[in-house]
Amino acid sequence: MNGAPNSSVLDSGSFMLDPATMTVSNYLDGVSIQGSAADVKWLARVTPPTGTEFSIGSRYETAWQADANRAGLYVASSKRGCSPTPGWVVIKDLVRDSATGAVTSFAASYGLTCGNALAPNTGGLRYNSSVGYAAAAVNTTLLDFGAVEIGPDGAQKSVTVTATGSEPVTFAQARLLGTSANQHAVVDDRCVGKTLSPGQACSVTVQTNPTMKTQKAHTF
Repeated sequence: MNGAPNSSVLDSGSFMLDPATMTVSNYLDGVSIQGSAADVKWLARVTPPTGTEFSIGSRYETAWQADANRAGLYVASSKRGCSPTPGWVVIKDLVRDSATGAVTSFAASYGLTCGNALAPNTGGLRYNSSVGYAAAAVNTTLLDFGAVEIGPDGAQKSVTVTATGSEPVTFAQARLLGTSANQHAVVDDRCVGKTLSPGQACSVTVQTNPTMKTQKAHTF
């Protein structure tokens, strides 16, 4: 899962479940996945619209609980939950054992906006699947400029972004989010429009341009 600013379930950074901790089971007509990351337990449940089965390759609009028109998507951790919210899920792989009905492979991508988040939490779910995935990680989730003088052309700091999935990842333009995003600016985006293969990296540089005496924090 990727963090989203102000999200009640994960507001920054990203994580991957430890495969050794994962358990997968049937849940209603869908799939339940449990596992841990950095000593935090996570649960994801995905169910098809009521009275239907998932169709591989299809995208579904989601609600907290499935109904006749929307799939169900629930993501929570042992520390944080996500209030009922709309989202989406794309089912890429789902195979069950013909004798027992147990899930033998599963792959999906999803997005949901939790609470007052400024952007969706996005992520992928994989279990014994050969379907690849695109992912990226940053070398830091915090750029601390410390105390700076009011005025333009302030200090600059950079973030390194590395492709960490099994498939190439393409980046859109970096942007700042927050009520006072004009206090900083992206001055050098070396990731925009690039497609990076796994292991490749690019950088984004942010400059502080404070116009008032206060403490400001933003997300990009």
